[in-house]
Amino acid sequence: MARNRKTKPEEKIGRSLARLRVARAESISGLALASGVAEDRLMSAETGALRLTPEEIIAICKALDVKPSQLMGETD
Repeated sequence: MARNRKTKPEEKIGRSLARLRVARAESISGLALASGVAEDRLMSAETGALRLTPEEIIAICKALDVKPSQLMGETD
């Protein structure tokens, strides 16, 4: 019997982060350099294994030139 589990916020943000990064043809290392967020944290965030801090989210959004709501998976 399959369980119907709710998606965790960090998983939703991780999927959005990966999608936005790839859409901008940005590598993990490039985003790490531009945002100041360590590569291992970005990789873990993209898989939903890590919850980013608000400061990291802001830095990533600035580096990707997106609004935080876009990273959170919301539509503007």
